[in-house]
Amino acid sequence: SEMCIRDRLGMVLENARLFEETNRRLTEAKLVQEVTLASASTLDFDLVLERAVKALYRTLGIDMLGFLLPDEQRGVLVPHPSLVGFPEGAFHVPIQGSLVGQAYQTGHPLLVRDTAEEPGSFEYAPDVRSALALPVWVGDRVVAVLHAESSQVGAFGKHELRLFTTIAGQLGVALENAHLY
Repeated sequence: SEMCIRDRLGMVLENARLFEETNRRLTEAKLVQEVTLASASTLDFDLVLERAVKALYRTLGIDMLGFLLPDEQRGVLVPHPSLVGFPEGAFHVPIQGSLVGQAYQTGHPLLVRDTAEEPGSFEYAPDVRSALALPVWVGDRVVAVLHAESSQVGAFGKHELRLFTTIAGQLGVALENAHLY
């Protein structure tokens, strides 16, 4: 009888885990669909980025989120106006020696689970504990970096990296279509 109860409890816990996993995947699929539809409904570059940020922010509730755009002449990445959660006022991120700069230059996504354990010269506000930076490609060049930060350690993992990579890819296609138009 004790074995039977333990088996049942195990099944209940496994079902709960599967239910949670299915729910998360459904939410992610809806989000990707929403970003795709939002970006397909306009050829305005700024509006595409703004709608993507709103959809991501509303669905995932990330502390700080937005796009940074390259200004090669000044060697900086400039925040797009749709940025949410970051302190007010203009700021620029140097391309050299920054997380988003590295994602921009290499064209590879970067995930920092805990800024306290991250060596190097990544500049973070004191309350930022994890970050994610994904390049947005249009054709053969990076036109923006999708950037997220959180005050929670480990706020971003493999799931978020996969989801953001998918979204960055969709946005790249939408932005290329807007550019071609």
